[in-house]
Amino acid sequence: MAKKFRIGKEITFLPTCQSTNSYAMNFALKGDINNGTVIVAEDQTAGRGQRGNHWESEPGKNLTFSAAVQLPFVHLSEQFYISMVVALSIYEVLEQYIPSDLLKLKWPNDILVGEQKICGILIENVIRAGKIDWCVIGVGLNVNQMSFQLDRAISLGMCCGQLFDKREILQLIVQSMSERFHNLAEGHQEKIKEAYLNALYGYQQVHDFEEADGTRIKGRIIGVEDQGPLLVESALGQKSYQFKEIKFVALDY
Repeated sequence: MAKKFRIGKEITFLPTCQSTNSYAMNFALKGDINNGTVIVAEDQTAGRGQRGNHWESEPGKNLTFSAAVQLPFVHLSEQFYISMVVALSIYEVLEQYIPSDLLKLKWPNDILVGEQKICGILIENVIRAGKIDWCVIGVGLNVNQMSFQLDRAISLGMCCGQLFDKREILQLIVQSMSERFHNLAEGHQEKIKEAYLNALYGYQQVHDFEEADGTRIKGRIIGVEDQGPLLVESALGQKSYQFKEIKFVALDY
C-alpha cells in the first residue's frame, strides 16, 4: 500500500502576498518547504489564472491558496492526473452545497455553476531529470464575495445566500485532495478519469467550439489524454487539442 501523505499538515496564513503560487514555488525551488505545505493569503494582489488571466478576489472574502507537493508516483507522461485529482477534490466539496446538476468542470480544470465561474486552478510543476520534482497547486475559490466586476463570476455565498467559514472549506478541500492523491498512488487512474469525465462540462454533448485559428466546429468531447489534451469528435473525425487550441464559443474564459 502506498504511504499516505497529508496535504495541509502545515498551513501558513499570510495577510497579503502577490501570488501564493509564486511564494510556494520560491521555497520549493530551494527545497525549503515540507511536502504538503499550504500557503493561504487573505489578500492576493497579483493572483494568476490560466491563460495568464488575473484572478479577481476581494481581500478577505475568498480562498486563495497554494499547496506544494511531491508526487513521485505521478509520471511526467500522466501529469494531467494531478489536474483531475485537484479539480475533482474541489468539485466533491462544492457538491455538498450546490446541486450537482448546476455544478460542472470545464476543461482543463475550471469549476462552473451554470455558466459562471466559481473556481480556478493553476498547477505549475518543477521538472528535474525528466521527473516532476515539485508540484505547486494554486486554487482561487470564490467563497464570500457577493459581487464581481465580471458577471461570469459567482461565489459559494451567492449560490447559497449565506456566508461560510473559509477555514472550514479549506480543511474539507485539503482532506479531499489527500484522499484522492492516495487513490492515485494506489493505481486507481481509470476511476479518477471516469469521475472527471462524468463531471466534465460538455462531455458527450454536441457544442460549438472555436479552434485557435478562428475555425468554428460542432463537436462533442469524447475524452482526455493522460497529458491533458482534449479529445473532440466532429464531422471531420476525432482530433486532440492542447490547452489554448480550442474553446467553447459560449464560454470565452
